[in-house]
Amino acid sequence: MPLEEKIDSLAVPITRIFLSIILSREDWCQKYFIDTIEIAKWRTLYTVGWVVWKSEIDRVWNLNSNMDNDWNGLTQALEDLERQYFNDDHKFRFLLSDNLTAADIALASHVGLILFPNVSENKSDGWANKCSYKCPPLHELKKEDRVRIEKIRSSKIGQWVMTLYRKERGKSFGRKLSIHDKSSNPWWSNQTYLSLTIYSTLSTLIIVCWTILILAPWWISLLSYFITLGLCLWFFVRPLKKSEFGQWLRQLWFLRFGKDRRKNTNAVSIPSKDEAKSKTK
Repeated sequence: MPLEEKIDSLAVPITRIFLSIILSREDWCQKYFIDTIEIAKWRTLYTVGWVVWKSEIDRVWNLNSNMDNDWNGLTQALEDLERQYFNDDHKFRFLLSDNLTAADIALASHVGLILFPNVSENKSDGWANKCSYKCPPLHELKKEDRVRIEKIRSSKIGQWVMTLYRKERGKSFGRKLSIHDKSSNPWWSNQTYLSLTIYSTLSTLIIVCWTILILAPWWISLLSYFITLGLCLWFFVRPLKKSEFGQWLRQLWFLRFGKDRRKNTNAVSIPSKDEAKSKTK
């Protein structure tokens, strides 16, 4: 599936562009990232630790760098794709045939992420109603981003992607109540409770440690330190390693210190029709 693999390589520049746009405003971070998390406990954890999460997203995706290379590479790849698969000689309904393939789904899912619905109070964008993700309307974006996105929307690929969403995507039935909802939403899934618990625990530990350090002899302070450390390891760290929350922390650790194997290519070479069909067969 060479064509699908080439289209999938567009995911890195498209994701970087999308993240840079959303993270440029705090209200968008809350509305289009955090509020879209359905399970309350994870939404609360991300809300409380969003400062850390945002810095990690910036670091992992290198969002502080210039986005012009991503825009130029994406534009070049889409122009190559349009020249080979959306010319006047193309007679198929989809990219390679009259049947929907993985390449069609990959192209629509990736490019659709940055088309942004063109909606306002008096205007509705039909294709956006079929999108399952939430994103800001086009008119709220910065002018330079809006101009680039409008160019992609008006291109043959942009029009094809929006048509594919309107005609081929099925109706969404929304979210159904799960039998695990209660177990997935413990008492600390409330943001206020979790924040108060964290702050009160840290404050208590600081006050107790500072009091012992000032009033008690040095050997009592040292002994108290080791006892407290042992109790934390036994009653907190040990069960935490086996819990779902512990797995989440290990994923964070790998995200922060693990080896990054992603490759960000500025330009993507699109295989020709003959190459795509021969490799597919």
